[in-house]
Amino acid sequence: MQVSKKIQIFISYHKNYHIFKNEILTPIHVGSALSNNKLDMVSDSTGDNISEKNPNFCELTAQYWAWKNCNDDYIGFLHYRRLFDFTEKNLTENKWGLVVEDNIDNIYLKYGLNTDFLNHFIPQYDVIISKPWDVSNAGTKNLHDHYNSAESKLHIKDYDRALEILVTKYPQYQQAINKYNNSKLGYFNNMFILKRELFEEYTQLMFDVLFHLESELDISKYDMQEARVFGYISEWLFGIYVTYLKSTGSFKIKELQRVFIEPQQKYPERDSIPIFSLADVNYGIHLGVAISSIVKNSHCPSRLYFYIMDGGIKEEDKIKLRNITDGRIEFIRMDDTVFANCPLSPDAHFTKHTYYRYLIPILKPYLNRAIYLDCDLVVTKPIEDLWCFDLSDSIVAACEDTWKYPALDWKYELGLTSDEFYFNAGVLLLNLEKMRSLNITEQLFRKTSEMFSKIKYLDQDILNIVLAGQKTLLPLKWNLQQTAFFETGSTRYSIEEIEIARANPAIIHFSGGIKPWQSGCLNPLWQEYFNYLDKSPWSNKLYKKQILKAAQIYHLSKRKLKAKIKKILRKN
Repeated sequence: MQVSKKIQIFISYHKNYHIFKNEILTPIHVGSALSNNKLDMVSDSTGDNISEKNPNFCELTAQYWAWKNCNDDYIGFLHYRRLFDFTEKNLTENKWGLVVEDNIDNIYLKYGLNTDFLNHFIPQYDVIISKPWDVSNAGTKNLHDHYNSAESKLHIKDYDRALEILVTKYPQYQQAINKYNNSKLGYFNNMFILKRELFEEYTQLMFDVLFHLESELDISKYDMQEARVFGYISEWLFGIYVTYLKSTGSFKIKELQRVFIEPQQKYPERDSIPIFSLADVNYGIHLGVAISSIVKNSHCPSRLYFYIMDGGIKEEDKIKLRNITDGRIEFIRMDDTVFANCPLSPDAHFTKHTYYRYLIPILKPYLNRAIYLDCDLVVTKPIEDLWCFDLSDSIVAACEDTWKYPALDWKYELGLTSDEFYFNAGVLLLNLEKMRSLNITEQLFRKTSEMFSKIKYLDQDILNIVLAGQKTLLPLKWNLQQTAFFETGSTRYSIEEIEIARANPAIIHFSGGIKPWQSGCLNPLWQEYFNYLDKSPWSNKLYKKQILKAAQIYHLSKRKLKAKIKKILRKN
């Protein structure tokens, strides 16, 4: 029986950016000893470290830290803007040998960065490196010439001295030095994954040379760029080491394309408010209305960051969504086969996309908590007020479902007690950290399988069952459902609380099968949807059509309809 290998790939960060993290990808803050901005990740200033040398050694401070503090079977290094494409799709490269990626949507699946794929792929090789880049693209004749002339801040005497030290200490590398210096094909960016014994061998060699060079080299008059000398030289040392390994013919070596991340979207800051939602090809517009309402009523829109579980949203809608969020949005393309065994009621208006909520805790493992919002709603108050609600030790804060049937009868058929309230899953404040610690995602799928034939309201039923005893009640204003006006059977809200929510809702949820954009909607606050539609990027195309439909719903007379349309057109 083959024993699985323990693999760790460090992603170097020196500032806030999109966090790439899973069981294998480990973000590490380089130069953290000198930083006033403490990032929420592994720090290279703990344990045995050289963190304070970061201005001169660059990301090598992460490599030193891993060398001294980790014992994984495979060790690798990437960068927050430079990754490998593990899928080997042979993508188009730019002049500098890079595959340029302009957003991070679905980047784990797109480039094979998910844990299962990496666990299968990496142990097939001893060495994984970047495909070599031809320096003649930069106008230089070989790698020695490239160091000498490609960057005015590099001093060839420093590199030559490093090679003298290398040959003195490790004379077996002389041939590899000559071959690499005269080659046009180089390995750059210190990107690699090595089997443990090779990582130990190379790292020992590299720091042995660089520390010796450091003891001799006077860089007191170097500017900031020149002073990064040891980081630059290490890229050439690694190329020489690879050349040496290849000459032995003893190792399985895999070369992969480099992906350079140049995203259009912004990255989430440490104090960002993460908001999850979901939509498919038919709901991109309605998601846009919901997000427009959130942004317009936010105290600080720049704090909001949207994670959209994408069931096939149109590209034209994604462009508009990026615009209204100022790029603070990520679309996560979902694999619907994961939900193949999740049931649907034959007469329900739901699709399997509703089950996407199960995956929220594991989609972004660095988030401690988040807000989830359905896309058939509008937010009329600052979402920051919901974010600040005290979850205490609960997993979820939610509003009771105010429809009398689930509130009064259905919850008992699910096995809930009178002490439990049955919540509506359209608005959730989630403790993701606790959900992960209790393996809630796994529990949700398991319970769905167990109760396949019994559940009526799909994932909402399962969420209520699995999270029983771990819920906190939100004020009804945060999820004012249509049933709060007509068929209320609340067991938790007083008549007074319901009246307050009706008069001054923070979130109007167009729950039920008939929405404001469909014939027959009975929600008395239907017009709020069209108010925010009019303020959204979709208004020019759809506004008149939707108003006509809304008018039909409410059986306006031709005279009233004409007057209403004239009034709308005057406003525009």
